[in-house]
Amino acid sequence: MRKKVIAGNWKMNKDLNESQDLISKIINGLGNDTKCDVIVCSPFISLNEVSSL
Repeated sequence: MRKKVIAGNWKMNKDLNESQDLISKIINGLGNDTKCDVIVCSPFISLNEVSSL
């Protein structure tokens, strides 16, 4: 059976530090749950910063 996918479109105006903090909190909140894949669609200006996490 295929894994479930949860995706979210990011509509917030955040600077790079706030973006990194938000993604870190999302990652920490997920823990080691492997029952689904999580996709966060961040704004273009945050892509480089959040893709490194």
